[in-house]
Amino acid sequence: MTAQSHFETVKDRRENNQPGRVRAILAKRRAQNEARKQRDIEAKIRAARQLQILISNLKREVVHLDDSIRSELALADVRDPSHFAYPILAMTMEARRENLTSTIAALSDRLASIDQPRADPTPV
Repeated sequence: MTAQSHFETVKDRRENNQPGRVRAILAKRRAQNEARKQRDIEAKIRAARQLQILISNLKREVVHLDDSIRSELALADVRDPSHFAYPILAMTMEARRENLTSTIAALSDRLASIDQPRADPTPV
């Protein structure tokens, strides 16, 4: 066997920085950023829609509780909540209604915070 001599060349890193390649890389990054922004927007829209549905269901439940409380108090002799004979069922339903209204308020605040960034125009 004979030894062959090889001339090794060092690849210049500037070879990869051809203008067309740089533009292609930048275009790919830009497309990835736009796709990420679009996914974020879609996720916010989906979360807002779910919150709206949850809030409407809770409001419906509050109305149902109001009707149940009224019907329970119609059967009761005592209307004063501090009286010992006040119906326990009415007391628990009132507590549940208060919890639901505070939950609705918190979810409405969260919905407002989700909707707010969507209303802001994004700089191009």
